[in-house]
Amino acid sequence: MAPRKNNAPQEVDPAQLDTYFKKRMYEIGITNTAEHFFKVDVDFPGTSYKQQIFTEAKNGNIEIHYPSLYGGPEYIPDSEREFLRTRIHPENQQGDYKYLQEAKSGIHIFFPHGIVEKFSKKKKIKTLFVIEGEFKCFAGYLNGLDIIGIGGKDLFTDGDKESKDLHPDIQKLISVCDVENLVLILDADLFNVTWNPEEDPNKDLSHRHYQFFNTVNRFREVSKGKVKDVYFSHIKEDYLDQAKGLDDLLIYAKDKKQQVIEDLLKLRSSRVFFHTLNLSADTVLKVKEHFKSKFDGGKPAAFYAYHKDIIGEHEFNFLGRRYQYVKEKGLELTKHQDSFKFVRIGVKYFKIIHVPNSKNILEKSLTEWSKPEIKMDYVDKGFPNFFDTIEKYDAVCNVPDNTENYKQVIMDCYNLYQPLDHEITEGSWLTIEGYLRHVFGNTPVGDGSTTTYDIGMDCMQLKYLQPTQKLPIVCLVNKQRNTGKSTFLFLLREIFKENATIIGTQEINDQFNDDWVTKAVIGIDEGFIEKKVVLERIKSQSTNDKVKLRGMYAGRKDVSFFGWFVLTSNDEENFIPIDKEEIRFWVLKVPALQGDDPDLLKKMTAEIPAFLHYLRNRELKHEKKGRFWFHKDLLVTDALLKIKEKSKGWFAAELKEVMQELFFRYKYHTLYYTLTELHNLFNSPGAPVKYRQADIKNQLKEKFDLAPKLGRYHQPVEWDPKSPNLKRTEEKLGRCYEFRIENFLTESEIREELSEWIDFDGIIKARSDKQVVIPIKLDETQILEEEKPPEEPEDRQGAIDFTNKPDESKPF
Repeated sequence: MAPRKNNAPQEVDPAQLDTYFKKRMYEIGITNTAEHFFKVDVDFPGTSYKQQIFTEAKNGNIEIHYPSLYGGPEYIPDSEREFLRTRIHPENQQGDYKYLQEAKSGIHIFFPHGIVEKFSKKKKIKTLFVIEGEFKCFAGYLNGLDIIGIGGKDLFTDGDKESKDLHPDIQKLISVCDVENLVLILDADLFNVTWNPEEDPNKDLSHRHYQFFNTVNRFREVSKGKVKDVYFSHIKEDYLDQAKGLDDLLIYAKDKKQQVIEDLLKLRSSRVFFHTLNLSADTVLKVKEHFKSKFDGGKPAAFYAYHKDIIGEHEFNFLGRRYQYVKEKGLELTKHQDSFKFVRIGVKYFKIIHVPNSKNILEKSLTEWSKPEIKMDYVDKGFPNFFDTIEKYDAVCNVPDNTENYKQVIMDCYNLYQPLDHEITEGSWLTIEGYLRHVFGNTPVGDGSTTTYDIGMDCMQLKYLQPTQKLPIVCLVNKQRNTGKSTFLFLLREIFKENATIIGTQEINDQFNDDWVTKAVIGIDEGFIEKKVVLERIKSQSTNDKVKLRGMYAGRKDVSFFGWFVLTSNDEENFIPIDKEEIRFWVLKVPALQGDDPDLLKKMTAEIPAFLHYLRNRELKHEKKGRFWFHKDLLVTDALLKIKEKSKGWFAAELKEVMQELFFRYKYHTLYYTLTELHNLFNSPGAPVKYRQADIKNQLKEKFDLAPKLGRYHQPVEWDPKSPNLKRTEEKLGRCYEFRIENFLTESEIREELSEWIDFDGIIKARSDKQVVIPIKLDETQILEEEKPPEEPEDRQGAIDFTNKPDESKPF
C-alpha cells in the first residue's frame, strides 16, 4: 500500500504570504494547492487518494511530488519508493545546494498533470518546451504552455554524460503526442559573468559561455531526428535585473502574460521577450557566435565587446589564453593557452610534458624543444608573438615547500618542486589512521616510551613540514600478498602529488634521472635490488644534499636532493643486502589485511586535507638525534635483523653452524680459535666445500671487522662432570679470535638446553660490567669462578653477533 504523503491543502491569499511555501505558490500562479494533484492507487480494490504536487514540510521546505507519465506517482528505479524532490527553505540551506533528492535515485522528468492527461489520451502536442526547474515549468503550464521540467540544465538524457539520446520518457511523449517542435528554454543570466580581477586574476571568463553552449549543442545532438525542428530559447538579457527565469518574467509582466506566451510560441520569430535559435537549421558556428564564443582573427572580440564594462583594460583569461585591450591596438593576445607548456631556461626551450614510467605513473618532465618546431606550431599558425609569451628563467632549482609559502620562481630560477593544492581543513582521518597503524605497527622500541607508529608518524610529519630533512630508507616487506604495502606508495603519491613518484629499479640504474631525482618521495615497488651499483646509488643519494640532474635532452646540472626512499617487497630476507653496521634502513614487516576494501585509497584521499591539518598541529615525538633524525637504535626491528643476517652471506651461515655445534659440545660461554684451527674446523673430512685460510681471514675482517690478537686465553675442554678433575679450561697461547655464546645461540636456547652448565644472566651482567671473572656452573650445588683471563688489548675488536638483537652493553 502506497503511504499517504502530507496532503493538507493550502489556499494562497496574496494578502497573507506569511510563509515561504505560500510565497512560492503565489509566484507560480497557484491559489489552492488541492487543485493540482495526481491519483495514487492503494492496495484496497478501487481505492485511491489525491496526491498534491506541492506540499509544505514541517521545517518549511517545499516537497515536490512527481507524477509519472504513465499515471500515478513516479518511482525510484528498482524500488517501491516514490521519487521526491525537495526545495530547501532559504533559512535551512547549507552551502550552495537548493534542492535535495535521494542519493542514486536517478534522473526523472517533471510532467505536469495536464501533460500526463494528454499523453494518456494521445492528444497532439505541436510544440513541447523543456525548462530547468519544477516551479518555472508549472508557471508555464498554468499559462497554457505544453511544458515539462528537468532537474538541471543538462538533465534531459538518462543521466549518462556520454549519452547520445534523449531521456526515454521524453522520447515516449514525443512519439505518442506527435510532437513537431522541441524547445529548450534557458534563463536570462546565461551570459552573465562576474569577475574581480584583483581577487581572481586567473579566472577563465569563457567558462560560463562555453558551459551553456555545450548544453545547447548537446540538446541539439540528442534531439535531432526525434522531431521536425529543435529550438533553443532564452529570456532576453534586457530583463535580467527584473526577471531571470520564466516564472519571474510572468510575474514581472503580469499584465502582459498573454504577450509573453505568444512571443515564446513564435519560436524563431520571437523578438520582444525571448531570443530563439532554430538548432535544426542553424550551424554550430552560428550557435557559437550567439554565445559570443566565436574567434575573430584568433581573438574573442565579440566576448570582449559584450563584457567590456567589467573587463576594461585588465588582462583576462579566455579558454586558457590571456588577452588585454591595448589602446590604439585593440585586443591583443598576451599569452597563449599553450604558453604554460613551455619555459626557456638559460638559452634553451623546454616543454613540460607527462611521461608514463615503468609503473605506468605519469611523471612531469622538462623536455628540450627546438625553437623551429615551436615556430612552426604557433608563430606560423597565426600567433606571431608566441615566443614573447613564454616565461624565461636563468636556471633550475629544487626548493621544497608544502605550505602557503611555496614559490615557483626563486631568484629568476624555475623551481622544479611543485606546489600542493590540498585545501587544509580540520576533520576526521580515521581511515588513514587505521591504515597507517596497520603499516607502521605499534611495537614498543627503545626504552618502551615510543613505538613504531610514533616513528612512522614523525616521518610523515617531517617529510611534509620539513621536506629537506633526511629520513631513513623505509622498507615494507612481507612474503604474503594483500598486505597493503603498495597502497602506502599510492597514498604518498596522493599526498605529495607531483613531488612523489613510484618507479622500478631500472629507473634507479638508468643513466638519466630527471624523472625521479627531484622528487620528495621515491617509491620503489616490489623491488629486488641485487645489483650492488643500484644499492650503493640508493644509499649514497639518501645521504647526499646535492645530485647531478641528468636528462635525455639536457646536460648535467647540480640540484638539491632530499628524496625519501620507500621500498616494498614480497621477499622478507633477500630483497636487499644490508650490512651489519648500516643505520640508514627502517624495515617493517607489514601484516596481511583482514579484509579487502577496493575503495580504501579513495577513502584515504578524501581524508588527506584533514590528515595534513593534523600534521600541521601535531607535536613531534622524537628530537633530532642524527642525520636521519632518529637515534639508530630506534630503527632496529626484527625484520631488519633478519635481512642483515641473510646479508652476511655464505661464510656467516657456515660459521654459525660450526660455532653452534662447538658451544653445545663444550657447554661454555667463550671460545678462542687461531686462524689455523678455524681452517681445520671449516675443512673437516668429508666437507663438500673447502675454504682457504686467506678466504676465512678476509671474511672475518670484511664482514665482521674482526682480527686475531696474541695473548693467553682459557679454552674450554670437553668436560665429564663424573670426572674428579673439575677444571673446565686449559691455558692457550696464540693469536686467537674470540667467539661468545650469546652471539650464536638465542637466549631461549641457552636457558632451555644449557642452563645446567651456563648462567645466562651472570654472563650478560659480566659482559656489561666488563668483568674479567665470569661465573660458570659445575653442577646444581657448586659454582666455580674461572681463572682470570689475560688482559684484553685496548683495541680488541668486538665479537660476532648472530642473535638478531642489539648489543645489550650499549644503552639507547
